Amino acid sequence: MKMNTEEAAVLAAFEKIQQAMVDADVDTLDRLIKDDKTFTHMSGKVQTKKEYFADIKSGALDYKSYTIENPSVTI
Repeated sequence: MKMNTEEAAVLAAFEKIQQAMVDADVDTLDRLIKDDKTFTHMSGKVQTKKEYFADIKSGALDYKSYTIENPSVTI
């Protein structure tokens, strides 16, 4: 899929977030994610940004890698 500039920017931002999760780089995540966001996990657990970041810092959430296959961005 050929992406326009805006779509490519959205995908690039998403990739930065994913890499920051793998790196446990809460400072980068804090810059990229608004304070009012919540996180819903596959289990259904919902966390505030503060709770989510605390779990990343503590190692309770330990992301190993990520892969994006066949991305599709619609603006």
